[in-house]
Amino acid sequence: MDSNTNEQALRREAIRRRLEGERHGAICQALDRSLRWFDKWWAQYRRNPLTDFADCSRSPHRSPQQMPTTVVQAVLALRQLLEQAATRETRYGLIGAHAIFARLKELRVSPLPSVATIQRILAQHHLTHPLGAGMTAAY
Repeated sequence: MDSNTNEQALRREAIRRRLEGERHGAICQALDRSLRWFDKWWAQYRRNPLTDFADCSRSPHRSPQQMPTTVVQAVLALRQLLEQAATRETRYGLIGAHAIFARLKELRVSPLPSVATIQRILAQHHLTHPLGAGMTAAY
C-alpha cells in the first residue's frame, strides 16, 4: 500500500470517528495528527461527503505569463520560413531568435515576445542546435 492510500485511510478513519460522536481532540491524539489537519479534512468532508480524501494538486490552473498559442505559432512559422530560404531576403539570412524577433516586430505581433522567450519556444520545439554542432573540431 502506498503512502497516499495510507493517508487517505487515516482521513477516512478520522471522519468516521467524528461522525460517531468522538471529540476531534481525541481523534487527533489517537491518530497522531494536528487539529488543523483534522479541521481541513472535516471541512472537505462537509463540502463534499462523497470525497475520496485524496491530495489536491497545488499547480496553478492557468499561467498568466504563458505566450498565446497564436504567438507561438507565428514564431514557429517564421522559423520554418527562414529555414527554407525560399526568398531572396531569406536565402543568406539568419534563422535565430534575433532574426525572428525582428520579423515579429515588423509584423507588429502583439504581445511581442522577448528574444529569450523566442529562444525558449524554439528550444521547447527542438528547433535549436548547440554551438558547434556538426563541426569536427573547435578550430
